[in-house]
Parts: sequence; C-alpha cells; structure tokens
Amino acid sequence: MRKKSRGFIFVETIVVIAVVSFLIISLYSLSISYNNNLKISLNDDAKNLYEAYYLKKFYNTYNLDNLVTTIKEDNLPYLNIKENNLLELDEEKETFLNNLYYKLNISNVWLMNFDNESLINCENDLIVCQNSQIKNYLEENKNEGIKLVIAYQDNDFFTSVKVGES
Repeated sequence: MRKKSRGFIFVETIVVIAVVSFLIISLYSLSISYNNNLKISLNDDAKNLYEAYYLKKFYNTYNLDNLVTTIKEDNLPYLNIKENNLLELDEEKETFLNNLYYKLNISNVWLMNFDNESLINCENDLIVCQNSQIKNYLEENKNEGIKLVIAYQDNDFFTSVKVGES
C-alpha cells in the first residue's frame, strides 16, 4: 500500500511562490535604479554643459558679475535670472534670449549659492525646493560655490557651470 503525499505539493507551491517573488522584486529594483541612473546621466551631459557655458558667456557680457556680487554680499540662496529679467537687457537682446530659451528647451535659469545652508537644506520654503528633482540635484552639488543652474524640460533635468570666484 502506497502513502499519499499531500504535503509535498503545498511545500513545492510555497517554494515556487518565494522564488518568483524574489525574481519580481529583483527586476523591479533593477528597473528603478536604471531609471534613476538614467535621470542622473541626463544631468550635466556634454551637450548641456556646452549650452550652459555659452549662456554664461552671454550673461557675462550683461551684468552677471554684479549679480554674483549681490548674491555673495546679501548671502542669498539663489536669484531667478530667467523670470526676473535681472540682466537689464534691451528689447532686442531680450527677444534673442527668449528665443534661445525656447530653442534649447530651457525652462528656468538660476544663479545659486551652493554655500548657502538654507538652499542646501531647502529651508524657508524656497520655491526651487518644491521640486524633488532639484532637491536631489542640490544635494549632489552642495558646497560648490556659486553656479549658474539651468533647468531643462519642465525641471526634469539640470546642468550647471561655476560662476565667479567663490
């Protein structure tokens, strides 16, 4: 007479479920890390660094040094260059700059003081800190002096170049 082994099917099912669950969790974590690495790799790529460099050269011809001095002396966390027209451009240069922003898909330009603790810690309800992507970018670049930070495609990725002597 042969014994029926009913428990073996139950144990086999539990082991298969555990293995499949482990594989699904592993694949999910790999996909999440891949997406994060992809977003990080979009920040500061060569094309955007060249754009930032030439935009900085353009700004240098129009009052950027005064803005750097202002941000240092007043210990400001950042200045929004694109929104506030801080460069005091004439209408022709302003039109040129707006077309450049459009063609390069630039959504915002800030002059940021990365030595300012309220910026790095996102204190005082700073507007730039409302976006989680820029919070991560700030964390990666803290204590690096004053930088021109450019946000592309609705603040999804960023690039920056050092400005002034800091």
